[in-house]
Amino acid sequence: MPKKLAAIIIRTLIKNRFLRKDNPQMAELIKKPISRKSWYALYTRPKFEKRIASTLGQKEIRAFLPTHSITRNWSDRKKVVDEPLFPSSVFVFANFTERYESLQSTGVVRMVQFNGKPAQIPDEQIHHIQRLLNSGFAPSRTSILEPGMRSRSLPGRFAE
Repeated sequence: MPKKLAAIIIRTLIKNRFLRKDNPQMAELIKKPISRKSWYALYTRPKFEKRIASTLGQKEIRAFLPTHSITRNWSDRKKVVDEPLFPSSVFVFANFTERYESLQSTGVVRMVQFNGKPAQIPDEQIHHIQRLLNSGFAPSRTSILEPGMRSRSLPGRFAE
């Protein structure tokens, strides 16, 4: 069924001129096997990461949402909550069809891209993150800059 769905999607995109064979990027995409899976990162709306990971699981698309536990202080209590390690990001292991389906999920803004193509994340990098989290290591976010610290921009648009 997924191969049929992918073929229908590609034919529809070509017919509606979204995919043109004279476009080198699209020609390359059409040549690739549809069943080949890789890891990709989805950029999500803030605070939608868990919902999207759950929705992808219901669609039977493999998703990975690395989280870490932190203590949140409210005026009346303290609570340990799991927050995404990479805010506004969910990783998916998907082929062309599943990538398309994952982009249709509520809360997904876009797929992270590099040079106009969806950025593939090497399997080893995802496995390293999984191993690190499974080992019991408790990552935390730190900032190099503190409020009030002086900084200077070197070459570039914001240089002095």
